[in-house]
Amino acid sequence: MGNSIRNLVTWAVVGILLGALAVHQMNAPAAASHCPSQTVSGGPGEDFLVSSDDRASTLNGFGSADHMRGYDCNDTLNGGDGPDNAHGATGADLVYGDDGHENSGHCNTFFTFCGELVGGGDGDRIEGNAGSDTLDDTSGSDTDTAVGGVDNDTVRVNDGDTNDLASGGSGTDTCNSDAGSEEDSSCES
Repeated sequence: MGNSIRNLVTWAVVGILLGALAVHQMNAPAAASHCPSQTVSGGPGEDFLVSSDDRASTLNGFGSADHMRGYDCNDTLNGGDGPDNAHGATGADLVYGDDGHENSGHCNTFFTFCGELVGGGDGDRIEGNAGSDTLDDTSGSDTDTAVGGVDNDTVRVNDGDTNDLASGGSGTDTCNSDAGSEEDSSCES
């Protein structure tokens, strides 16, 4: 009887350890190239949209002031109309502000990049489109493209390498880069 209880307890412990390992592996971030996709859309009002850390997310803000954050996979963040805060985080992300100025009025500790469209690591494309925007992709050692679009924009790609492209678009734009070769002729200062 003693051996059977000991065997039962041993198998129970093994089962618990295997279960914990499986949960840990399920919660571990997936490599960006192996991420399943998901789409999350907000409504016409202010939205707080956050990607899962193991999904390649498309976050659609639509109207009003939207706050979006990607995570470990290759995410697409579409701000839509209105002033937006968007941060791609890690992964090769596409970040679009669309129509409206960047939003500096609705900040909190989770959105520490408040008032900007931010890329992150791994080679991003950020587009401000219409409105005066601040675009920031200053995480180094990758190749980023930041395009301000219409109106007066601030575009920052000064990340310690010379692999990026800063384009202001129309309007009077300020571009900060590591070398003049990273800026096109639409950067006035």
